[in-house]
Amino acid sequence: MREIFSADTRGVSEVVGAVLLLGILILLLTSYQAVVVPNQNAATEFEHNQQVEDEFVDVRNAIIEARSAGRSTFASVKLGAQYQSRILAINPPPPSGTVETTRQVNISVTEGGSGDPLGLDERPLENNFIEYAPRYFEYSNSGTIRFENTVAYHDYGETNVLLTDQTLLRGETVSLIPVEGTFRESGTRRVAIEPMPGVLETVPVEDPEIIVPTELSESDWEQLLENELDDDDQVSVSDGNLTLELDGTYDVAYAPVGVNGVPREGQRGESGSEINMRVDDLTRLQTDNPEFFVSYDVGISHDTVEIMAESTESTASDSATGSDRGGEILSPGFGRSEEFDITVQALSNGDIVAERTITTDADTTNPGANDDMSLVGSPGLVDAETSITDRTRIEQDNPRFRYNWEVDSGDFTEVRLLALSTTTDGASEILTRTQQTGNNVDISLSNGAEEQYKLGILLVDSDGVVVDELIVTDIADNTGP
Repeated sequence: MREIFSADTRGVSEVVGAVLLLGILILLLTSYQAVVVPNQNAATEFEHNQQVEDEFVDVRNAIIEARSAGRSTFASVKLGAQYQSRILAINPPPPSGTVETTRQVNISVTEGGSGDPLGLDERPLENNFIEYAPRYFEYSNSGTIRFENTVAYHDYGETNVLLTDQTLLRGETVSLIPVEGTFRESGTRRVAIEPMPGVLETVPVEDPEIIVPTELSESDWEQLLENELDDDDQVSVSDGNLTLELDGTYDVAYAPVGVNGVPREGQRGESGSEINMRVDDLTRLQTDNPEFFVSYDVGISHDTVEIMAESTESTASDSATGSDRGGEILSPGFGRSEEFDITVQALSNGDIVAERTITTDADTTNPGANDDMSLVGSPGLVDAETSITDRTRIEQDNPRFRYNWEVDSGDFTEVRLLALSTTTDGASEILTRTQQTGNNVDISLSNGAEEQYKLGILLVDSDGVVVDELIVTDIADNTGP
């Protein structure tokens, strides 16, 4: 018997639907891979580029701190970015980058357009920029991030974005900080950069002409130097060189900094010429009264020591003269919260033979570059007998602090008791005592309850140097510290 077959269309719509759905999913995944993934990766690369900007500011600050403090410092840079993890889509390999020194021509200093007052032509010197260049897959406008001549900036080719100010010229001082050492690292990891300070040399130069290599434009330097140039001073950029023609006498300070290595002429302090110093910030903010207790110890042959505090933002300044080891109070008279250069210079026959500068803000906070000034046999505070207690009467707006101390042994001159408001809304006071032991000594202030205070006990030895301390921060609220 002959069988007759007929068409059976059952299930066709379901198959067609599944195929269409699969096609839509493939199309969506393809669009996601082609559009969304690159956009997200571009955002990741952009964020990493901004992160490296911040890290180059840290590199710049570390180099300047090494020069000023006379000690090695540390910074780091993350070379590459890390894309977000994906389950269905695919990322390219992690983008990498390169940080390296790039060799430049040496710095030139002449006096009145001739001569070589620092003797740079005869010395084995080196001068580099530090640059970072990424290899991104999506973010194409990444440019080059660079440090040169105390400035960090982002070079986009047609324009530069300044990330920091300059310290090349401040007041009557030219600070030359050539970077020495060959350094190149590529990849995606984080790499360390350790600036090491070279020997500091400062020479007074009349009508100096300074020539340094630069990738910045003349307008960039005019912007950076606009608050430092006098009417007769000239700034120009030509053929990749910045020329400063200054009128008058300037201190030209030359201090190489090595990158992950000692500069060619040696590291500062190797010859015993290091200046040890400590700065205690005793500023009274409410009354606009910056004050710095500068302790110093000079280890090089010299005649006199000059100790100076100079604002980098105004004319506020003060100075004193000392000898081998001692301490001086510098009171510029105004300039609270301004940045100050605290400098100790050793002079012989009128020439500067050693110099060190610590930069700090007049805001009651001690700088991080302070040295331990104690010697063998120096007096010290007995920890178990030394304390500060908050006894503030809040309702009467009356901050009160009680101090107890005991000096163990050795020759000392005095202890200084500090109650310094860290804001302009609180009164401050400092007491001086000469007793070896102090019990229940109070500082009572007229206002500033519930404000933050820097409280301290400073121990001063027979040379006038701060050799021990107890320093705490506290809210004046009858609890703690």
